[in-house]
Amino acid sequence: MTKILVVDDEANVQRLLQYTLKQAGYSVVVAGDGQEAIRLWNSETPSLMLLDVGLPKIDGYQVAERIRSTEGPGAHIPINFAAFKEPANKLLPKNYRIVSKHIEITRGEKASTVMTAPQGFGIVTIGFGDGHQVGGAVNDVNYSGKRSVRVRLFTNNAAVAKGATGKGTLYILAKRV
Repeated sequence: MTKILVVDDEANVQRLLQYTLKQAGYSVVVAGDGQEAIRLWNSETPSLMLLDVGLPKIDGYQVAERIRSTEGPGAHIPINFAAFKEPANKLLPKNYRIVSKHIEITRGEKASTVMTAPQGFGIVTIGFGDGHQVGGAVNDVNYSGKRSVRVRLFTNNAAVAKGATGKGTLYILAKRV
């Protein structure tokens, strides 16, 4: 069974994600702050991490950076930021950037897009922001550190009516290499 580490400091978000993911057949481990996230990543070896940005003790950016530096070359756990927001760019250390792209896709449409980090930066992780109408998946799970990645796009059929258009924002967090 695939294990997902959910990291969020809001109990209602933890419960919602835990319930939804368990109903979908995943094993779920929950952390409420950055330090606990790193400890559980070490002890539980999850296959995926859903990571909030604004966490107590250690923020989400620092959690991702520590995990990436510990992993070294080779396989990387996919880390998806669960709550990207554009203004977060102003809070980032100088060696990080957030790149965003507005997405509009009609329910049932097949589409993809390429997300590219600025020159001299490598991708740390990918995430979706505002709303839950659109989602994405990557075939290249080893995208971390690369400059660009192709993201297959889809609509959340529970949130987008047949024939309607789903909207959202796709983000990448990139770090200077």
